Amino acid sequence: MTMECTDEEDTAGEHYREALKIRPKDPRGIASYAKLLASHYDDAALADKYFRQAMKLDPHNADTMLSYAKFLHDIRGQSTDAEHWLEKALRADDSSPDAMIALARFLRARADAARWEDPRREKDRARALDLYRQAASRPQDDAEVHVEFANFLTEDIPTYQEFRDGRVMTSAAMAEEQLVLAVEAAPRDPTYIVSLADYLGEHDKPPHEVETLYQQALKLDPNRASTLGSYAVFLEEHAKELSRAEEMYLRAIALDPTDGAHLYNYAQFLNEKRKDYGKADEYFERAVEADPDNPAVHKAYADLLAVKLRDSKRANPHYAKAEALLAERGDGWDEERGRCWPSA
Repeated sequence: MTMECTDEEDTAGEHYREALKIRPKDPRGIASYAKLLASHYDDAALADKYFRQAMKLDPHNADTMLSYAKFLHDIRGQSTDAEHWLEKALRADDSSPDAMIALARFLRARADAARWEDPRREKDRARALDLYRQAASRPQDDAEVHVEFANFLTEDIPTYQEFRDGRVMTSAAMAEEQLVLAVEAAPRDPTYIVSLADYLGEHDKPPHEVETLYQQALKLDPNRASTLGSYAVFLEEHAKELSRAEEMYLRAIALDPTDGAHLYNYAQFLNEKRKDYGKADEYFERAVEADPDNPAVHKAYADLLAVKLRDSKRANPHYAKAEALLAERGDGWDEERGRCWPSA
């Protein structure tokens, strides 16, 4: 079935076709057209043909190989072939951070999907670690590479340790190191400052150090709702400054009134810290409207309605919705209460 395309996409397709008439052996133009065919026209067979034509004209172009690997994996579901082209792209340009990261992501996903006893699982993670390390050490300092490496360290290999410079480095310490490097790579971007602040707060670093980072981010952009939302969580959970936390929650909501994370976090704050169940009801209702497919929001709202407001009639549909959403995902309940971290 062919996807419906926007006018802009149709225009882009026409421009590519006209350009290829003028320069029929332009490998970059051919590869770009192949990506458009795959992503917007849903013509996998023709996209495959153009990808192969581009690689035949320029057999050492790592970017085209990476695009073809993504096409094979995401569109055609051919993981083995995708891995072949990811490896080939890295051989074509063994200094390319993009090639390293793409292969690391592939190995990371395969390790996540593998059974615990599969020996390839740890082998894939070890190779991914090496690739992330290489990518993060490239001269082209990219903050996103450092953040992704930190995410890998904390989520995929949280118990990893290595001996460096006479001391043991844990995965947590290495992740912090990468987040610091991200800030150094993009010192004027509050996104990375907040990521570092969030991480340090979660790992019980001195509150005044963490708060300095949030204030630094707000100085760069005082009206960034996600920064205010994260700062509010920190003030509530770690600094225990409830009045300032509430101020930050309300500022974040005023700037972005449809963000489900801000609404949910403030509803939990009202429920648990202020014991203002009526007002919490109002904000949970708004959070559900903003993020209707989040089981945690439905579960927390149902708990408020059932336990605090004694309204099982309103609570039961939210319990049912939460269970249905979890069943779709194949997840179970995580009983540890936490906050949602606003997206950047």
